[in-house]
Order: sequence, then C-alpha cells, then structure tokens
Amino acid sequence: MLHRDQVLLIQRGQAPSKGKWTLPGGVIEVGESPEEALVREIKEECQVKICVQEIVEVVNRVLYDDQRKVLYHYVILDYLAYCQSDDDCQAKSVQAGSDVMNARWVSVHELEDYDTTDGVIDVIHKAIAFRDKR
Repeated sequence: MLHRDQVLLIQRGQAPSKGKWTLPGGVIEVGESPEEALVREIKEECQVKICVQEIVEVVNRVLYDDQRKVLYHYVILDYLAYCQSDDDCQAKSVQAGSDVMNARWVSVHELEDYDTTDGVIDVIHKAIAFRDKR
C-alpha cells in the first residue's frame, strides 16, 4: 500500500512476530482470489479500501523453533496497491482492526525507525521501484 512517499503498515497483534511492524495482509479464504483476499484483509485490518495492481514479490518464509521444528510456513504474495480514494489515504481514516495493535501511514524515510518483520523494508523499496517505472 503506497501513497506518495508513505506506506501503510500494521503492528502485528498476534504471533508470529507479535509487536513487529509489517505490511497488512492475511489468509486467503476458500473460494477467494489472492487479490480479493488482499482487499478484504486491508479493509478488516486498517479500514482502508484499495485497488490492487500487480505482484511485486513472492516470499517463501519458514519459521522454526529451537529444535528446528517448523512453527509457521507462509507463502506471501506482496502486491503493489493503492487507495481507492484520497479519503482512504488520510491518516484519520486508518484504524487498527481486531487482530492488529496499530495501523498507520509511515514515511518511507522513517522505515528504519520501526521494528519491522524480516525483509519487509526490501519489499517496500521494490514496490516503490515498480511504481516509479510505471
């Protein structure tokens, strides 16, 4: 979710990575396309309506416990997306949903100030490069 020089981030409210900042998203429900799931999840997590553009990156992430047993295995589709309207891009319109601790627009110049999930800053910069090529 990009808007000018800002990105929409959420602070995770649940494991894994509880308390860390990341891009909004979630699980694809049965019968949903990945794009439909993204629209729904961002609406649920941030109260923002979006338009999905294109896939920026596909990430395969596996998290292990101390004995190298798999705790979580995700295949994450990172999309370039924009607000449906200027009203949706206003800071006051962003509200954290029930499964996130916080949601906000963050300047790309301030990303290093946030405790983010692994790889999220690289994905954001890749999305900006995609956008700027258009």
